[in-house]
Amino acid sequence: MNEGVSAIARFNNLPVHVGTLDTYNDRNKWDAIYLGDVVEHLPNPYETLILARKLLKERGLLVLRTPNSQSGYARVTFLLSRLFRLPWIYSEAPYHLCDWSVMSLTALTHRMGFTVQEFILAPARLPFFYSIGASGLCDDLKAKLKRKGRYALSWGALRYIHDFLAAAVLVSFSWTIGTIFDVATRTSPYITVIAAPREPSQCT
Repeated sequence: MNEGVSAIARFNNLPVHVGTLDTYNDRNKWDAIYLGDVVEHLPNPYETLILARKLLKERGLLVLRTPNSQSGYARVTFLLSRLFRLPWIYSEAPYHLCDWSVMSLTALTHRMGFTVQEFILAPARLPFFYSIGASGLCDDLKAKLKRKGRYALSWGALRYIHDFLAAAVLVSFSWTIGTIFDVATRTSPYITVIAAPREPSQCT
């Protein structure tokens, strides 16, 4: 949580800690810990889950939400990248350090002493314009538009408009086919996993 969001929470009399789990010194244990769109950014997710387990109550729950690398959009864009030797526009490296699937999240949580209670692959629409921006195909345009931390139109950005149009065409095709795949296979662009700590005797 950044300082801006924290200020809003404090204004509403909500307790807030800004930092990582390893800087959290409160001795309280929690009923639930939610890591939404976090695990894909972590250089060492194992350490984070070990800390999360220590902060959970005996019957507490860990909830992880992350993009699904086996979703339709991920599969279609990967196929296009191989066929036409394009960058894999699903991957948001270097911002996303890891891509996760149901199988890899199951392995991660089990290794860190959790038992998966439920996987949620509820239908969710992948944000279209976010996908264009995250594709990496119009980074020059984004850099030109972004001023003082915000996006603003400028005449100089027009020279990069072809990058945006190219990204829009590629993302539109991939997004449409990927959505059809997700509906047909009952999967989702996002995975939510709910896991509970195992008893020490079960952590082998």
